[in-house]
Amino acid sequence: SFYTTTQYMGAFDTDLWVSDWSWLADNERIVSGAAAGAQTVCGTISVDTTWSRDVTMSCQVFVSSGVTLTIEAGVTIESFRDDGTGLAPALIVLPGATIEASGSASAPIT
Repeated sequence: SFYTTTQYMGAFDTDLWVSDWSWLADNERIVSGAAAGAQTVCGTISVDTTWSRDVTMSCQVFVSSGVTLTIEAGVTIESFRDDGTGLAPALIVLPGATIEASGSASAPIT
């Protein structure tokens, strides 16, 4: 088969796949703690949600089918280096879920 059966959700397995080769790692943009004032998120988003202030992902975040995640202009999204058990945090938008991002040149989503 073209697809490989896995025991994890998402495309990245559990390794910190950006470590030691990405711009994020080279420029120390993978954080070790939440920024002051940032909302910390982790786990499954199962109801429509809006991120209107900075966000730090402390683990893998899944947007469930039928759910919309709205990210407002000017929001910065960062993640921990790992979740404390070696798993790489990531934002995973599952099939049937929606992400709406409304950044602009003057207030980009970063």
